[in-house]
Amino acid sequence: MRRAPPARPTPSTSHPAAARPARGPPRAAASPLPPPPVPSSREAAVAQAATSLDASLTVGGRGRGGGASPRKGKKKGKAAPSGFTPAAAARVTLEIPVADDSPSATAALAADVLACLPPSVAASAHLCFGDVDAALAASDLLPATPVTALDGAGEGEAEQPPPGAWLLLVAAPASSPSLAPLLAAWRSRDVAALNPGWAGDARGWRAAYAFQPIAVAALLSSTPGAILAARAPGGPPDPTWFIYKQERGGGGLMGVGGGDPTFAVVGRSQKRPTVADLEDAFYNASAAASPVTKGVAALKGLVDRARGKE
Repeated sequence: MRRAPPARPTPSTSHPAAARPARGPPRAAASPLPPPPVPSSREAAVAQAATSLDASLTVGGRGRGGGASPRKGKKKGKAAPSGFTPAAAARVTLEIPVADDSPSATAALAADVLACLPPSVAASAHLCFGDVDAALAASDLLPATPVTALDGAGEGEAEQPPPGAWLLLVAAPASSPSLAPLLAAWRSRDVAALNPGWAGDARGWRAAYAFQPIAVAALLSSTPGAILAARAPGGPPDPTWFIYKQERGGGGLMGVGGGDPTFAVVGRSQKRPTVADLEDAFYNASAAASPVTKGVAALKGLVDRARGKE
C-alpha cells in the first residue's frame, strides 16, 4: 500500500494585530522613505510633481512596475476611464492646486511640468488638452511638442503613437466621448493625467503625485494643513499619503501670506484620506498638544510612581 506523502508545512499568515488608537486615519505600513516636504510655492509643487512623474514613467526604463497591477477577479471601483491598460504601461495622475484655471494658465502649467523633466523624457511627450484654447496656447509655448485637443484627438485614433512616446493629458474631463478612443490608441504607452476630471485613485490609475491644501474647521476657527502623496525615485508605485497640520507661525500655503509655514505630520495612510480621516488626525494632534492632556498624563505618571508601578 502506498503511503500518502507527508503534508508540507505552510507558512503561518496569522500575526498579532497592532494596537491602534480609538480614533485616527488608517495607518500605512512603515516606510523607510521620509515624508516629502510640503511645497511652499507653485514652482516647488511643479518640481515635486515632475520628479514623481519621472519616477512613474516606464520611458527609458524608469518607473518599473508603475502601471496598473493585475487584479484577481472583478473588483468594483470608482467610475473613470480605464484606458485599456496592460500592466507594462503607466497610468498615473498628477494633482497640483491652481489659482488660475484659464486656458493660458493651464498651458503654462503643462509647459512647466515638462521643463522640470529630464530633456530626453520631455522630448518624447505628446500633449492632449481637454480645452481647445489651452491646446492652442500650449502650441505657442511648446512649438516642438505635438499638441492636440480632445475634440480633435479622435481624428488620429487609428494612428500608432511613435516609439518611445508618452501622453500627457491635461485637464481632461472624464465625460469626453473622445477620451476612450484616445486611450485605446495609447493602450501600450504611458499616460499621465494632469489635474484630471476624475479621482486620482480611480480604477486603473495610480496617483503619482497629489497635493491638496486643506483647512479643518473647529468651533470658532479652522486649522490649515495639507494632504500630500508623492512617489519618490526608487520608491513603491503607490506612495504613502501624508496628512500635515500647519503649526503656529509662518505664512500660508503656496506662498500666500508671506513666509514659509512649518508643518507636522499628524497622519499617514496607503489610500487617499477621507474627511473623517482628516478630522480624526487633527483631533488627535490637537488633543496630544493640549496642556490639559499633558497635565493629565503628568499627574497619572506621578500617581503610578507613587504606587510603585514605575
